[in-house]
Amino acid sequence: MAASEIDPYVEHSLRTSMFFPATRLFVAGNPKAAGTTLRWWLLQAHGVDLAARTADSWWGESAPFQTVWDSHVDLDYAWGDLSEAQRQDALSSPDVLTVHPVRHPVSRLFSTWSGKYLTGEPYYAERLPSGFPEVPASVDDDSHIAELFEKFVDALDATVSDHDFLAMDVHFWPQHLLLARHPVGVELVLRQESMGQGLAAIESHLRAHGLEAGTAPRINETVVPYRAELVSDRAADVAISLYEGDFDRWEYPRERPTSSSRTVDVDWLNDVRGRNRRYGVIHRALGGLRDENAQLRDEQSRLTRREQELLESTSWKLTGPLRWASDKFTH
Repeated sequence: MAASEIDPYVEHSLRTSMFFPATRLFVAGNPKAAGTTLRWWLLQAHGVDLAARTADSWWGESAPFQTVWDSHVDLDYAWGDLSEAQRQDALSSPDVLTVHPVRHPVSRLFSTWSGKYLTGEPYYAERLPSGFPEVPASVDDDSHIAELFEKFVDALDATVSDHDFLAMDVHFWPQHLLLARHPVGVELVLRQESMGQGLAAIESHLRAHGLEAGTAPRINETVVPYRAELVSDRAADVAISLYEGDFDRWEYPRERPTSSSRTVDVDWLNDVRGRNRRYGVIHRALGGLRDENAQLRDEQSRLTRREQELLESTSWKLTGPLRWASDKFTH
């Protein structure tokens, strides 16, 4: 596929993908479908010391393994670290197993909103366009969460109608657009709702290539678990309409999925929101320092290049005797 033929959705999916050449395994990027958990497990299985690699990460999310997305952390097998030959191998070799992590569109939408915006995760507040209602300082109960989610879904619907999903944070982009590329080899749809079955297939593939993957991952617990009663009838109808293509491609029933067994701990939610507000101050300060340091390094590199160009210039060499004489007779 030529670069000019890649649309922004597929391009983002590729940018957040991972390829393991030795075990012929390609994991496509699809936010909020347990893909991060899967990558964490596979990186460890392939010998990457994640604790050491991510120790200095400045990533702003609460879960440590989210540092696999920190562009400042050098990780083997991440798409950005692959050579062009490895990328072509991943995309065009028939013996590569391509894993497409997917999730029910309604629970995915709710999880994105609750896990990143309701909890007030630093870094995400700036990723929403104007027109979205702010979450109040504290959340009262389950019905309050349902009300806030319905307002968010209405704002999302209006934004997509006026623009498209590209105006939104990538976590809200439709899965069928992100995963629109059809692999040459075998495709494994890894459903978040039945992850154990998909993981077994991946383990079998790894063993066939001489690698024992170790303990299968456990999906990280979110502060606010998905529950059907937190999604009103209106919110569900709008979500189903927005993500029609996802329902079609993976044949999900056009209804709210069954609930998590966990209940919502409102006190924990409000505590996390308070901590995230405080951490947000530090996170923005660190981000500002990182940007400032990058600018200073760029300026230093520019000045170093300018100095080198000057020292190598003809005029500098021709005026060398004059500088020597000036220095000699002024001392």
